[in-house]
Amino acid sequence: MSSTEVFYTELTATHQEAACRLMAKAFGSREPLVLHLGITEEEMYEFLVLALGTVRSSRSTIALADDKVIGLLLAESFADDPITLTPAQEERFAPIFELLNQMAEEFFVRHPVPRDQVHHQLMVSVDEGYKRHKVCENMIQHNNAMAAKKGFRYCLAEVTGPISQNVAIERCGYTLDRKYTYAELSQGAAARFQDMKLSEFCGLVWRTLH
Repeated sequence: MSSTEVFYTELTATHQEAACRLMAKAFGSREPLVLHLGITEEEMYEFLVLALGTVRSSRSTIALADDKVIGLLLAESFADDPITLTPAQEERFAPIFELLNQMAEEFFVRHPVPRDQVHHQLMVSVDEGYKRHKVCENMIQHNNAMAAKKGFRYCLAEVTGPISQNVAIERCGYTLDRKYTYAELSQGAAARFQDMKLSEFCGLVWRTLH
C-alpha cells in the first residue's frame, strides 16, 4: 500500500475514540517512558480521552485508510491550558510531565520566543501494518502545514530514541536542539527515570514553520 492511498486530516470527534485506542495500544506496548512506569493500555486510553479536548483535537492530525484510523499525531500549543487529570492520573503521569516540562523550560531559556508561537507535537503513533509507508512522516508534514496556517512560527517535539530522532531530523527537516541522558532530568517526579534501561537518551528537536 502506498502513502497516496492514505488521507491526512485534522482530528474530529468522529474518529477520536478510534484514534485514542490506536495510540493507547501503541504507547502501552512500545513507548519507553510509558513502559518504564508500567502504565497500562487502558490508563493511556483514559489519559488520551482527556488530553484530546476541543483545542488539542483541532491541533492534531490523523491518517485514514478506508476511513480507518491508522495514525495519530497529538499536538498542542505551549499557550494552551494544562491537561486536567484526575488525582490518580496525576500520580501515574507526573514523572512524564515533569520530564517534558524540564526540557521545555530549558528550551525557552535558550530560545526566548513567545510560547503561543510554538506548536508542540506531543505524541505520534502509526498502525503496525503501515510502518513502512511513510505515514509518520506525512502526518508530521501535514500537521506542520496545518500549524503554520494557524499562525504558529515554530514546532517543537521530543524524541526518545534513534528512530524517532532520525525521522524528525533526516526525513522531516527538524534540528536537534539538545540531547539528554535521563540522569540529567532527575528533578522532582522525573527522578523515576534515573534508572531507565529502555532508551539511552531523550531529546528535543525543532524547526521553523514559516
